[in-house]
Amino acid sequence: MAFESKAEVDDKSSFRLNYEDLKLDNGITFGAKVGYLIPNRILGIELEYSYIGNINVKDQDAFTYAGNSYKVQADMYTSNIFLNLLLRYPESSFHPFIGAGFGMSWIEVKDAKVNPTLPGYPITNAGNSTHDNCLAYQVFLGLEYDISPGITLTGTYKYFHVEPSFADILVDAKIRSNLVTLGMNFSF
Repeated sequence: MAFESKAEVDDKSSFRLNYEDLKLDNGITFGAKVGYLIPNRILGIELEYSYIGNINVKDQDAFTYAGNSYKVQADMYTSNIFLNLLLRYPESSFHPFIGAGFGMSWIEVKDAKVNPTLPGYPITNAGNSTHDNCLAYQVFLGLEYDISPGITLTGTYKYFHVEPSFADILVDAKIRSNLVTLGMNFSF
């Protein structure tokens, strides 16, 4: 689950609007990863795919222009590929771990709208869609519990950060999201 997410928006249009930070809805996240723990089982490397969806901007105050207040709304989705490094405590049946990952994020924004319409502004109230591919990073910590030999239950907190540039609508953004995930690991 994604929560406490927000976007800082930098307007690149000729309007040069000063956006307030936009709060994003709590969203869903799921993914899969494959990895390898070196023989002492302390250091690991993972290749991870994750999807974060429904982190939408609901109709909220975004900026003021010429004395008028404008609201913005949009639907946002990300698909991500990360290469993660992690440190893990190998003893006992509980294994705390920390790590970081770097990779690529494919971000899609659908139905971006400004209400009321601002004539000449690239985001209209008819709805715009755009996307960007950009670098992303995450840091995480969590706890694994051995259910049986080769199977662990995992709880993880992640901080996710990405900075897309949406040329179609002349907006750059810094998106930060907190994620909590539950999962299972299978070791071979």
